[in-house]
Amino acid sequence: MKLFGEDESSFLHILNYQIDAFRYEVDAGEDYIDMHQYFIQNRDILLGQYIYVLHEAELSAESFIDFIGFTENGAVLLIEIKRGADSRNRQEVVAQIGKYAMDAFSISTIAEDMEKLKKRLSDPKLHNKPISGNLLERIKTNVQNSNLNLFLITEDATDELLASIYYLSYGKRNRKISVLELKRHNVNGQRFCALRHFNKQPLLNSARKGEMSLKSKLSLMGDVRLQEEISRVVEDWLEMGFSIAPLTISTPEYFTFEWKKGQSVWVSFYVLERQQKNLSGAVKKNSMAIHVDNSHTDQYREIIDWAKRQNGYYSLKTNNRGKAKDYHLHCIDVSDYESDAIDAVLSRIREIAIMKKDDYFAI
Repeated sequence: MKLFGEDESSFLHILNYQIDAFRYEVDAGEDYIDMHQYFIQNRDILLGQYIYVLHEAELSAESFIDFIGFTENGAVLLIEIKRGADSRNRQEVVAQIGKYAMDAFSISTIAEDMEKLKKRLSDPKLHNKPISGNLLERIKTNVQNSNLNLFLITEDATDELLASIYYLSYGKRNRKISVLELKRHNVNGQRFCALRHFNKQPLLNSARKGEMSLKSKLSLMGDVRLQEEISRVVEDWLEMGFSIAPLTISTPEYFTFEWKKGQSVWVSFYVLERQQKNLSGAVKKNSMAIHVDNSHTDQYREIIDWAKRQNGYYSLKTNNRGKAKDYHLHCIDVSDYESDAIDAVLSRIREIAIMKKDDYFAI
């Protein structure tokens, strides 16, 4: 890296500067600072968004990582910091990051006790903001689904190190590694921090990433005609102001229709057969399932009675043993339905969606 000054006539001249390396321990002099502390106080700027952090966290009995971070969307970051003065060779650094990817399953222990995690995040030395219960639940979901992001922050991103990181990053999604090179410069008594991103990866987060296109999901359906019919009704649904979610790799067997500003899922279309432990049976493929809380049965009685009269109707109920709200899935297998029959099912489903939307906005 070269720094140039520019005179009044726009001619360049070389600036004399020195690179201020970080030290593991805080030096008595003013020129040095602990790289870990530097990251804690500047992590939002370095990573581009607010990050909650845990310092020197355990991944396994033999593995500790410098930081575990959490975004305000619940994404989980495993962050290792390497100083330029670190004597370890490049292969060892890459092996260490790879080991974190393998040990990452052990991070699931931090999601077992949310109150304990909340307490750890409240350590005043970490300067974290108060964290909400909803965010803790999103973090727990990402941890349990291994939606993890690996970061290496280093003072010296050599070609050898980067080549090894790139090679490792072509593996599974949770092994992709983002590299940040961080250097502090002193130019004529003024300090600068230079930050470069290498192999920057989008954050893997169940709320935003790991998505599957609707086309890919529909391709899992064996009936080509039904693929085309569902594609068409989906377009109609979108034009009416509804949205379709979540199209995630973790749930390839179904997608959901919901009202954009609502708070509940109205209906799911199951592409493949789905067996859930909390249901009394399996949801068949090519089925539309209307979710109705038991407390709302009377409210939607007329539509439920209509569904029971349809060809291919069957119902399933939850068996959560009081752990969650009970609901029924009123399912209609539409494998042999023609276009007008599918439209009829969607039109009744829209009635429930609009009723629920009105209830939501009336609160």
